[in-house]
Amino acid sequence: MTVLQVRFDLTYLFVSYYLGVVEHLADRVAVIYLGHVVELGEVPDVYGRPLHPYTEALPSAIPTPDPDVRPQRIVLQGSVSPANPSPGCPFQTRCPYVQERCRHEPPPLRASAPGHLIACHRGAELHLAGVESSPAGSGKEQGRLQSIGPLAQNPPLMPERSLNQNE
Repeated sequence: MTVLQVRFDLTYLFVSYYLGVVEHLADRVAVIYLGHVVELGEVPDVYGRPLHPYTEALPSAIPTPDPDVRPQRIVLQGSVSPANPSPGCPFQTRCPYVQERCRHEPPPLRASAPGHLIACHRGAELHLAGVESSPAGSGKEQGRLQSIGPLAQNPPLMPERSLNQNE
């Protein structure tokens, strides 16, 4: 997918819960909670400097291949009812930083920095933990080319095929 993306200047809409793949393929990422975009921005910004509490919790759920490494997990408390959402912020029933305003007023998606949007009343005041983004997730073509190996220097063209079923 990355070879084709670079070669043909493609844009993908890629939906996944597996953050490692998202980080590798994406330039920008939208974090969605209960159907609401809660954070949107460049991969290194969202992964390295999350502004929404849900974004902060996501990387801690990624399993590590090393059994001796025990990352600090952020276990979300509270209940969720997608069929009967609470008023206010969609994340407020599970947010460790919830305030009264969050319970009644839905936060708008607004710019907190150039190209970095957040839907959180407290996003500007919270200092959340991020993860170090790998070079593949940097959003830079050079990092991508290095991460996918020699094929990226001269990827083969896909053979043309007719879409006509009668041929």
